[in-house]
Amino acid sequence: MQVDASLCQQCGACIAVCSKNAIVYHRNPINGLLKIDIDQDKCVRCGLCKKICPANKHTKLNDIRDFCKQKEYYIGHNTDDAIRKKASSGGVARTIIIEGLKSGFFDGVYTLKKTDKYPFVEGHFYTANEIPDYDDIPKSIYHSVPLNLNMRTIQRCERILIVGTTCQLMALHQYIKGKCKEVYSLCIFCKQQKSFESTKFIAKIAGVKINSFQDLKHFSYRGNGWPGYCSFNGKSVPWGIAASMPFGKKLWTVPGCNICGNPFGTDVDITVMDPWCIENKSGTGNNLIIVHTEKGRILLKQTPNLYVQKKTLAQVELALMYTDIIKKNNLIPYFRNECDTRTTLYKKGRAVERQRKRLRRWLTILPGMPLIVYRILNRLIKDKR
Repeated sequence: MQVDASLCQQCGACIAVCSKNAIVYHRNPINGLLKIDIDQDKCVRCGLCKKICPANKHTKLNDIRDFCKQKEYYIGHNTDDAIRKKASSGGVARTIIIEGLKSGFFDGVYTLKKTDKYPFVEGHFYTANEIPDYDDIPKSIYHSVPLNLNMRTIQRCERILIVGTTCQLMALHQYIKGKCKEVYSLCIFCKQQKSFESTKFIAKIAGVKINSFQDLKHFSYRGNGWPGYCSFNGKSVPWGIAASMPFGKKLWTVPGCNICGNPFGTDVDITVMDPWCIENKSGTGNNLIIVHTEKGRILLKQTPNLYVQKKTLAQVELALMYTDIIKKNNLIPYFRNECDTRTTLYKKGRAVERQRKRLRRWLTILPGMPLIVYRILNRLIKDKR
C-alpha cells in the first residue's frame, strides 16, 4: 500500500480506520497539510484504508444542469439576527445541528468543533448530553481540516446527522453504515479546500505577516455580516477582495480537490451554500439551501428557529456556478493521470498547472499591495481552463 499525495483530499479517514496504527502522519509546517505514510512493517494489507478513501471514488458530474433540475431550492436563515450576523451566511447549518439536538430529533451529530490548536477545529461527536452553543460551531474554515480523524468517537445511535464536505461525507457514510439506524447528511458546498499558504496570503492583504501557525493568534475567515470579512490578529479585509485571487484563480488548493467534481455532495440529503451572485447587497446574511431527498425536506420542516423560503431553479441558478464546475469536471481526467499526453486536454491541464504555480510564486514574493490592485489583477488574469 502506498499513498498518492497528489490525490489526497485530507479527510483523515484512512488514519481513523487503521486498527494497527500503521498509517503515520505529520503536519507540513509550511502548508499545513497532512503528510501521510504507511508503516509497511505494521500494515496487514487489510485494505480498509483504500476502501474508505474518497479519492478512490469518482464524483464527476456529466451533466450539471440536469443534476440541478432535479433539486428543490430555498433561501433561509436563523430567525435570530445576531446569530445570522456572526455566521458566514445565514447560520442554517449550525441551526440544524443545535436545534436538532435540542429538540431530540437527533441523538447524535458528527461535525466540527472549535479548538485552540491548528487547524483550530476538529471532528466531534455531539449528543443530547453535550449540546453545543452557537459559538462552539465554527464558521467557514478556509484551510484544510481532517474532519474524519476523530470519527471513531461516533457512538451507536438511533438517528445521526453527519456534516461535512463531499469527500468527508463519502467516507463518513461508509464508516457509520450499520452503526446508526437512520442517517441524515448535510453537505457544506465545497469546490476547493485551501492550504495554510492561502491564509498567509490573505493575512498579508489585511496587513498582517504570518510565518507559522503560532503567529495566528486570532482569525475569522467570514462573519460580521454578509458577505463578511477576513480578520487576522485584529486586522480585517473584505471577503470579496480576500477571495479574489486564492479562490478565483484556484491557488493554494489541496491537491485532491482537483479530482472532486461534485461540490454539492454525493447521496446527501441537503446542501448548504452561500448565495453568491444572487445576493449582492451587504446585509445580515442568508444561505442557499439545496434539498436532494425527502429526508432533506423533513430536516427543514422540523428545525425550530429556521426561516426558509422556497425558490425556483431560475431564481438561484447564478449561484450554482455551472461554468466553473463544468471546467473543473473537464480537467478531472488530467489530474487523475487518465488522459494521453498528446491530447488537447493534457496540454490544457499543463497550462493550468503552470499558471497556478507562477501566480503562487509571484503573489508570495510580492509585498502587500493596495486592495484595488488585487481587484484589477483578478480581472486581468485569464483563467487557463
